[in-house]
Amino acid sequence: MSKFLFISVTSSPIGQRILQERLRQRGISTEILDLSKPTGDKTELDRHDLGRMPRAEAESAIRRRLLAFGPQLDKARYVGLTFFDAPQVEVDPSLVARILRETHPDKTIIGGGPGMRSSPAGHFRKANLDYALIGEADEALPELVESLDKSASVEHMDGLVRRRGRRVLLPEKPAKASPELIRGSPFVYSEEDDETVGVLTLRGCPFACVYCTVLRKGSPVPVEMDTVLNGLRSLARKRAVRRIRIWDGQFFAHRRRATLFLNRVIEEGLNKRFSFISDATIDSLKRRDGKPDEDLIKLVKKANFVSLWIGLEAMDDNILRELKSNPQGRMRYTTPEAVRVLQALAANMVHSRYYLLAGGLDTKPADFFNSYRCFLALFGRRRYAAGRIQPEFWPLAVVSAYRGTPIYSRALQGNSLVGRNGTPIKKDQDRVGVRYVVPKDPLLRDLFIKRIRKASRGGKVPSFGADEGADVLRLAKQLADQDAGVRGLYLKMKKEHGRIAIVEEQVSALHRSVWKNLLNAELKRQHLPETRGQRKSLAARAPELAQDLKTRSRRIAERFISDMDLLDNKDTSRFTEEEKRAHSRFRLTKIRYMRQETGIGWTMPA
Repeated sequence: MSKFLFISVTSSPIGQRILQERLRQRGISTEILDLSKPTGDKTELDRHDLGRMPRAEAESAIRRRLLAFGPQLDKARYVGLTFFDAPQVEVDPSLVARILRETHPDKTIIGGGPGMRSSPAGHFRKANLDYALIGEADEALPELVESLDKSASVEHMDGLVRRRGRRVLLPEKPAKASPELIRGSPFVYSEEDDETVGVLTLRGCPFACVYCTVLRKGSPVPVEMDTVLNGLRSLARKRAVRRIRIWDGQFFAHRRRATLFLNRVIEEGLNKRFSFISDATIDSLKRRDGKPDEDLIKLVKKANFVSLWIGLEAMDDNILRELKSNPQGRMRYTTPEAVRVLQALAANMVHSRYYLLAGGLDTKPADFFNSYRCFLALFGRRRYAAGRIQPEFWPLAVVSAYRGTPIYSRALQGNSLVGRNGTPIKKDQDRVGVRYVVPKDPLLRDLFIKRIRKASRGGKVPSFGADEGADVLRLAKQLADQDAGVRGLYLKMKKEHGRIAIVEEQVSALHRSVWKNLLNAELKRQHLPETRGQRKSLAARAPELAQDLKTRSRRIAERFISDMDLLDNKDTSRFTEEEKRAHSRFRLTKIRYMRQETGIGWTMPA
């Protein structure tokens, strides 16, 4: 049986996989128990369902799940848990720790993870831990376990959080793995689903964004490339694995290394065996003159990187200047440069997903409105234009601030740091949970706090998407008479928001009709009458089938409306007669396909 058990509360415990390998290298038997995966008695726990449960119900579910682990927990001496401050984490590791303390009081519980960097004492007390580690635990965790086995002193260890009576003692500096250890790391991967594994090939970030909690800032340290390629060759023998998710936050930041890796993947045919997903930044995909690095983007496509997830952060230069400047205060990129990179990726058929932030401390209403207007325009084109790869845009998220980051310190001093309920945080409390940054501008501050409170009630991340357009437009209209620039932005936002609402209404109406027809087709297959009552009965009897049909009908509706919206709004005034006929034939082909697929044509239901 294993001496050390990790309990995973995330979908990709890549950090725990790396530490598991470190412990095994030191002769310490280790295992990872996933709360969401079925055990021998078929006990299973869905993280998303757990996050929506009342606290008492969630606690009962976790107790049953831990009980199902049985002998694995009984034989272990140490249990490791990873802590987060991110608002989207569904399972509270503190709750798991407290239940373990009751059911297995003899276990030594050790915490780690990003939450320990931002709220070490808070998490330590809330979870009633024995020890915790701040920073990179590659060397520190094996050393701690070995020292505890020998009853040796651990006071000298970097990164160690411990008790002295009722006091929680924090370390002077975090634990850090040596560059040599990282470069020589073995290939480690984490199963994310039946087809996808996650890997980490590089640590650190060359940039220093004001909100970032990355421990290793400066020059990133990569794992040896041959190690990574040998690992991919080994994974290629697993038939089920089709997709590789590279979790490096800055995979493309070292341009020469990234180019060499992409070429090696192509030369060895790994691009035909796997598709790849990776994070990226605008900086790493543009040249010094601000233009997109077309050669690199073409290589990305050729290596079968099917999706890049990019922290764009804002579509306004003033917001970018505050959030994304380099340590010398120079802007890393401008909005036009970002848009050109976006367009180059789409033109080369590389899917991209963009994360946006609502603004920082110094954001003015006009800056926020400008970024939001661009989001609405791009969001609409993303969803309702067809015929090419379209980028995706997450709504403008309110900035989360963590202790130790520049934006946290400034927000705390400026009374612009608030909790989940929108209440200002007055002093440097070692509290647990996410903190949000709201702008100093009083009108934007009120708008942001209102959004934070509303999102908190629904258990969501506070953000400004298309659904929040009414609140944003209301504020813009209020300021339009005072500022001519805001008035122009208000009119543009109103137009974009109206267009999205109209097309959403079309999609919803078509979606309902397609779903009805798909349910009727299933009833016909089962030789049942195609009535409303039978459709309801089918949905109740076979909820999974009904949900699959619902998802399929939504996808069909979105794709069809996208195609028709593009075709019907295309400027054909400069088309030749042959091009006009081809355009009409393509439109008719789409309508025929829709009729074959669903039994209805382009005529929209009332």
